[in-house]
Amino acid sequence: MDRIGLITALVALAAVGGCLAAPGPGGDGATPTASATPTATPTGTPDSSPSTATPTAAPPNASPTPNPTPTDGNTVDYAELPPDSQAAFDDALDGQISFVPDSPYVEGNHTTEAAGPFRDHAFVRKDGQRYRIAVAMDGPLYASYSIYADPASPGENASVTAYANLSADVREEVRWAVENGSHDVPTGKWDSLPQELGDTTYVRYDDATYRMSYAVGDYWAERMTVEPVDSSG
Repeated sequence: MDRIGLITALVALAAVGGCLAAPGPGGDGATPTASATPTATPTGTPDSSPSTATPTAAPPNASPTPNPTPTDGNTVDYAELPPDSQAAFDDALDGQISFVPDSPYVEGNHTTEAAGPFRDHAFVRKDGQRYRIAVAMDGPLYASYSIYADPASPGENASVTAYANLSADVREEVRWAVENGSHDVPTGKWDSLPQELGDTTYVRYDDATYRMSYAVGDYWAERMTVEPVDSSG
């Protein structure tokens, strides 16, 4: 190749290279963005093993928002709150409370549903007194897992686990997934995906084979505090 041709080729290569982004964690050049809400993220693909790591303990919203000025628009009357929200408010008058997922594996007296009205208002009015409420997503982290089971015909060299060989800790959850196509494991039952599921791609159940995949959802418990404000504020 002559000198002019070589220079032209190098310039073209540099132009193409300048259009290529360095792969991010997902390998597509995208920059991940932080999210303040729980998300369900697949933890396994046909060619990879699901992650069994415990979710990262870094609350997305560790500090309540600045105190607003009370108005009729951002105040809800105590009488308008649902019974569960009234009970949560009354308990918060005595100290900080937490809203937790409704699960037999999670301890707590107030579920996430009771927190709804407090996310939409900054003040509660009860018996003529106005109270400032602060809700922050800075409580304990809880994990929930979904199991998916799809009929499959793996190759001869694929590793297939017999349902009977699964431990009692996961067998019932897998059965529900196989019989229904998917199954949501109750929040808080597992702190991380059991290793044996992470190592299991195919399960043999009642003369049929199923390909297993998993997804994890994280939930940060919300904490609420209540304090009275003077009538002038």
